[in-house]
Amino acid sequence: DTSVYGRVASGIMRRIQQLLWGDEAKGQHSANAPHESVLQESLRRMMNKQQPLQARLNFVSEFTEYVKKTPHRKEEVEQIWNSVKDLVNREENKPPESRIVGLKMAFAILEGQYEHVVNRLKSELFSAVEKNRDIIPDLVKVLALLTRDGRDISPIENSFCSLMLAICLKALPASTALLSNALQHNTQSIAEPVKTEIITRYCELAKSQDETVVHVCLNFFTTIVQLDCIPGVCVISVLSALCQSVNLQNCSEASCRIVEEFLKSPSGAQGTQTLCAILENSQNSSSINLLRGAIFFIGMSCWGSHKISSLRSCTVSVLPSLLMVLSYRQPPVTFEVALSLRRLLKKYGQELETEWEHVMKIIEYMGSSPETAQNKELVQVFQEILHLLYAFAGQDQFVGEKEQAYRLLQEFLEYLTLEQALYVLEQRAQQIHPARPD
Repeated sequence: DTSVYGRVASGIMRRIQQLLWGDEAKGQHSANAPHESVLQESLRRMMNKQQPLQARLNFVSEFTEYVKKTPHRKEEVEQIWNSVKDLVNREENKPPESRIVGLKMAFAILEGQYEHVVNRLKSELFSAVEKNRDIIPDLVKVLALLTRDGRDISPIENSFCSLMLAICLKALPASTALLSNALQHNTQSIAEPVKTEIITRYCELAKSQDETVVHVCLNFFTTIVQLDCIPGVCVISVLSALCQSVNLQNCSEASCRIVEEFLKSPSGAQGTQTLCAILENSQNSSSINLLRGAIFFIGMSCWGSHKISSLRSCTVSVLPSLLMVLSYRQPPVTFEVALSLRRLLKKYGQELETEWEHVMKIIEYMGSSPETAQNKELVQVFQEILHLLYAFAGQDQFVGEKEQAYRLLQEFLEYLTLEQALYVLEQRAQQIHPARPD
């Protein structure tokens, strides 16, 4: 209500006049005293370092409300700040109360005069906040005020992001929301190394077992994927974090959604290559959840329920990585590969061509691994895979090597029904003749 605002401003003006001129304010310096007179006398009073500090602080505190409620010109705002900025200078050994009073004036300028907070003034206000952050109860709120909720961080882009990183753990949801907003509105003006540092920090945070923390990180990942602003060097860190988080029950759906969106982006091909690199890196051999997540995302995007059509030749390019990961001999990882392979054969077995060579190598390796026979659930899935191979090998349209398929099935007869086993042996017998070199 502008009328209420006007009355408040008028009341503050009378209060300031009373402080400046005492009883004289009732006479020659009445309510009609010009704003310029009040301002200039106030500036003189605030800049006077000869008066007792407490008297100066008291007046600055009173004038702060005037600044917040009364419109000022740009040069006036700069004069006001110049008259009090020494109060927040830690090098002058001012008491904490002095810094608090000076900061309140900074906040008043931000609230009441923001349109004039540009360039040097904005940098100075940010510096005052940064150097005195130990006495600011809600630092994120102040930084949001300084940057219009992250929408306008010029000319303090990199300094702002560095400070947000330094304090992010203390107010994780609020600081992440502000930082995400800053990236969304200023992504082109933030230096690449700063983006890399921010994203790397959140990838580290996402390793937490606290699902609340992980959810905050997933919200951040959602933002940077939508903005398509992930530096190439950060792709493996982001996908590794998501491979881990997909194993957490309450984070699985969000993790899948983020990876799906990333793989649909122009960086999708790099994404699948990165997932394969995670599997092929032997240093990850004991990172069970990381490997399971990568296997799951590969299957999901190449032949699962969220198959991404833009990933051309996806299946044939990723199968060698699934074979390699079996060499780590980790039962949970082998089981994940088995589930993924079963899904591939069930949904797209009829369409496989050159992929059969890799599929049969995976089946052979999996069947010969001791951990397969020792795991009842894995045995059941492996048995289903062999039954699917048996069914496809008997079809005329099967484009794989039939002889190789039946030889493979012969190695694992114990997993077939009696009828299937006899048929496999019959096929193998037909392939044996004196002219064969083997």
